[in-house]
Amino acid sequence: IVEFKLNEKTKNNMYIITEYMNGGDLFQNLKVHKKKYGKPFSEVVVQKIIHQISPALEYLHSNNIVHRDIKIENLFINYNNKTIPTSNEFLSTFTHYYYDLEYEDFTIKIGDFDYAKELVGGLEATSFCGSPMSMAPDVLEESCKRKYNQSVDIWSLGTLVYELVIGCPPFEGDNPNEIFEEIKKGKYVFPNNIEISFECIN
Repeated sequence: IVEFKLNEKTKNNMYIITEYMNGGDLFQNLKVHKKKYGKPFSEVVVQKIIHQISPALEYLHSNNIVHRDIKIENLFINYNNKTIPTSNEFLSTFTHYYYDLEYEDFTIKIGDFDYAKELVGGLEATSFCGSPMSMAPDVLEESCKRKYNQSVDIWSLGTLVYELVIGCPPFEGDNPNEIFEEIKKGKYVFPNNIEISFECIN
């Protein structure tokens, strides 16, 4: 989990300072990887990522926290043996500093707790929130029926695995409502042009 360092409040703003993750977010990395190699991450890399994220989620859930926005944009990478510029140069020339995760020692951490909620005393959440492409069907229930717990993070973790291996989200549409309908149906496909093991599909 990305470490919280401190916060500063000014007249108009609240600044939250966290630890620096020198590899940017997983979305940037997947995008550059696809451009460089013409394909998404290998199953080996995805295993490394999920192996690190799963205990972090387990820790959150054991402390009655539901994240509610697990997606590749909210997972951050630190290359453990690299020194990468912290200036704007890094943001403008990200591809120059990209390293293949298959061969690097890296740490993945969960960040962005905007939608996180503590479920005290076994209570369930009822808010409609999250990112459309990784939102669990429980969150899409009508407001009068909407009750969910930490299991929504596990659903989102599944959509994350799919996106990392396939290169795009499992549920897509031209607008959020179309995406929500696909999620409710629970139907997705594995493209023929991607090599993927039976174990990963399972």
